[in-house]
This record gives sequence, C-alpha cells and structure tokens, in this order.
Amino acid sequence: MTRTGDEQPAGDGRIRLSDAFLEGGQKSYLEKWQAPERVRPTGTKTIAESLEVMAGNRIKLEEMRPLFETVNSAATFPHPYLGELTAAEWLCLIGGHSARHMRQITRILETAA
Repeated sequence: MTRTGDEQPAGDGRIRLSDAFLEGGQKSYLEKWQAPERVRPTGTKTIAESLEVMAGNRIKLEEMRPLFETVNSAATFPHPYLGELTAAEWLCLIGGHSARHMRQITRILETAA
C-alpha cells in the first residue's frame, strides 16, 4: 500500500477512476485470466459456504461505503494484473468481477439445459 500522508482530503461523494483502471477493466473482459493460487477455488467449500462468505463480504463493503463517500484517499493497493488501484477502484472492480462470474454461470447453465 502506498500512502500520501496520514491526513486524507475530504471527498465529495464522487468516485474518480484512473485512465489506467478504465483501460485495464475493458481489457479484463476481453482476456481470460488465471486467478492467482491464493484466491483460486480449491473445491473444498460447498456452494452454500461460498454464498455465505460472499454475503458477508457484501455486508462489510456496504458498511465501508460511508468512508468512500467522505474521504478522497490516494492510497493504493496492488492488483495482480491491473497494478496499483485506489480503494474506490477496487470497489468498482468487485462489482465488475461479480458480474463477469454471473455471466459465466449463466453460460454454463444454458449449455447444461
């Protein structure tokens, strides 16, 4: 994580996305990426357990929303493919990532029917 200082400027409720993030996000829909081993599914969790973890993560993200609406943080956190992302960019990425998996699940279900 990189920090620009302990004091963060107040936010105005808008999310600012870098050009690099927008370009990388578009690229991510066109390419197939292999998940890093630390986050790759192992097959040891049940669907119910996975859904429970996802629901818990959603609650935690919703609890954090006020922070992102009131603080304009320049701190960044590494992504294995997209490089350094701000917390706001990570939040946007989570939504896109979930949507990508929903499309994959839909395609699998359509071919299984």
